[in-house]
Amino acid sequence: MKLPEPQNTNFSTLLSEIENGQIKIPQFQREFVWSLSQSANLMDSIIKGYPIGTFIFGIQMKDYGL
Repeated sequence: MKLPEPQNTNFSTLLSEIENGQIKIPQFQREFVWSLSQSANLMDSIIKGYPIGTFIFGIQMKDYGL
């Protein structure tokens, strides 16, 4: 089995993939708890290129005919 490779992406690509439905928040994700200020600070850090940790993405096998 081939393991996934780490990938870097830019912020505009990430937003585009969210808007067109390629990236979705799974139902098991906990409720959103950040304040507007905290969310704005995260976006500011991303735009400035600060390290923010890791996002983990998965694929739905049905989307690939598997």
